[in-house]
Amino acid sequence: MSKKTITIMLVRHAEYLTHDTNQPLSQAGHERAKLLARMIGEVGITDIYSSDYLRTIQTAGPLAGKLGLKISNISEPDELVEQVLLKQDGKKIFICGHTNTVPEVIKQLGGAPINPIPDSEFDNMYILTHYTHNDSEYASINVVHLKYGSSPEQ
Repeated sequence: MSKKTITIMLVRHAEYLTHDTNQPLSQAGHERAKLLARMIGEVGITDIYSSDYLRTIQTAGPLAGKLGLKISNISEPDELVEQVLLKQDGKKIFICGHTNTVPEVIKQLGGAPINPIPDSEFDNMYILTHYTHNDSEYASINVVHLKYGSSPEQ
């Protein structure tokens, strides 16, 4: 029985300055992005995706810089999931999204629905292990929910 395994790490972008459409990260957001790069920079990430918003690009930027990888900008969850599922066995993918796209990507990959991500939370990380069995449409998925860095209330 052959099995293809892809690991996907998803986060919402880090803290940003205002609620305007395309705002940069705040100082706290830049610190969180650096922490993220330090935490997962040695796990073998092979691909990095973010939306085309500045705050997601800046969140993924330190990781991309550390690894020498290009950030692929794909905003639509459908297109992103399609790209992820085309990846070869053993790939480890990092995705930086938003409160609305992270749950949607998890759902489209076959994960159970997650609780909505509050606008005030920036410390959620979801690690998905996606298994496709015998080159078929049948897949199983493991989802682990972690917290990283300090919560914004601290």
